[in-house]
Amino acid sequence: RLLATGEATETSFIVLFRSRGARFGAIHAPALFTDCDIGGASLSAYARPAPAPEDALWSSLVTPRPVVVCAWSGTLLLFALWNVPVALVQSLASLDSITKMLQEAHLKGAAGMIHNLSPATRATLEGWMPVLVLT
Repeated sequence: RLLATGEATETSFIVLFRSRGARFGAIHAPALFTDCDIGGASLSAYARPAPAPEDALWSSLVTPRPVVVCAWSGTLLLFALWNVPVALVQSLASLDSITKMLQEAHLKGAAGMIHNLSPATRATLEGWMPVLVLT
């Protein structure tokens, strides 16, 4: 939006160089590229050295322990809430158990059709059926 209205913007990013010579070459170049037309906007890129490590506020980069514990706890809770029902449905939705239920319900034609499926089709159905049931 800012580029479309012609306002000046500045974006910072970190570039790691393989050698000191490449780093100094980029820093001492007048510009990496100037007036590059991207999407109708004229862009320029200049290289500047990063601030010294002692100028950074390193304490602001550390995530507080309670936040980390809450994040891990929430992740494990969501993992359990999703995987337990999927495992239960998957154990009930195996084609062998469905075939037995169909035979008990006197639907031998449907049971025979399931029993005669190729191994690849059976594996595909048994893998996707629980997900489709829970979706």
